[in-house]
Amino acid sequence: MEQFSGGYNDGLSARRWEVTVRLGPRGLDIEGEDLRAHWPYDRIAALDEDFAGAPLRLALVGEEARLTCRAEELPPVLFELAPHLAAGKRRPWRVAFISLAGALAAVLALAIVLFEGVPMVARWSTALVPVSWEVALGQGALDQVGELLALMSGEEVRACQAPAGRAALEDLTGRLQAAVEIPYDIEIYVLDHPMVNAFALPGGSILIMRGLIEFAHSPDELSGVLAHEMGHVAERHSLQKLMEQLGIGFFFGVLLGDIGTGAVAVAGETLLLLSYSREFESEADDLGLARLAATGLNPRGLSDLFERLEGKSGQTPEWMHLLSTHPLDAARVAKFGAAPAGDSSLSPEAWQALRDICKVRGELSKAG
Repeated sequence: MEQFSGGYNDGLSARRWEVTVRLGPRGLDIEGEDLRAHWPYDRIAALDEDFAGAPLRLALVGEEARLTCRAEELPPVLFELAPHLAAGKRRPWRVAFISLAGALAAVLALAIVLFEGVPMVARWSTALVPVSWEVALGQGALDQVGELLALMSGEEVRACQAPAGRAALEDLTGRLQAAVEIPYDIEIYVLDHPMVNAFALPGGSILIMRGLIEFAHSPDELSGVLAHEMGHVAERHSLQKLMEQLGIGFFFGVLLGDIGTGAVAVAGETLLLLSYSREFESEADDLGLARLAATGLNPRGLSDLFERLEGKSGQTPEWMHLLSTHPLDAARVAKFGAAPAGDSSLSPEAWQALRDICKVRGELSKAG
């Protein structure tokens, strides 16, 4: 029986299985440690064009699982059983794109060395990264962030999933997302953790800690944070900062769509402690204010939240609160405080449901 080896990701967690793939009469039979899967030939699609030395990713149409292998290791009979996978019938433009991306990466890396323009180069290069690759990076970093939070706090971190609280949060998120177009499906995860913080992962995921919801005095304070984090998502700030801080190796990996589990783990740690520049914070503030105005929601809550957080500084470890990752100045407080007032973000009943969201908890992966 023809077979080959590869790496398997289920699309639901950051785990990667080393698998053996056998060519059956009707599809691929995939086996690994505590894993069995069957992929019918007519539902398999190639996500990448094969070229020398590069990994080839296969997907099952309609599913999120991915199978990574080497094109040169695939048995020729596979292309007889699944002729649509043949190189000539896939997307030849990907070779040109990746080759161009590689050339640009080399030029930009040289610019880093010669001109030390790391932030500028990171911003330029981010525009070359497809949104789908950024989303995959963010999903891979999600579990890593959960594990790091557990290590830092000494307790297991679970996702908060009380149905009424999720419904209130999804209603608020939907209104904010619809107000201003953004090329991401925003996914909000509430984590049962005392940290008074929230931050955006690459690709549209936003993490909110239980501690922030408990600290907030009104739904307007939380909606202000959400609108601000959506600003970071829209401008791809977290991806830019990762490429800036983690260096040329990570830079090349993201640009060429080849991020290993080790890099994802480092990315998760960096994202957890990431601190944005005043320029990035100002951009996210402006976009957040525009989003709140378009929705008709009250933007002044974020000013109230910031003022109370300033009084909290020094009372808890620095990494525990929002100001450690989102530097504050008086101008930012004044900007939100001077904005025209709007409607309350949630009804009292919906706000109470959201505050009770951690009464039901579940697994972090795909919890939103």
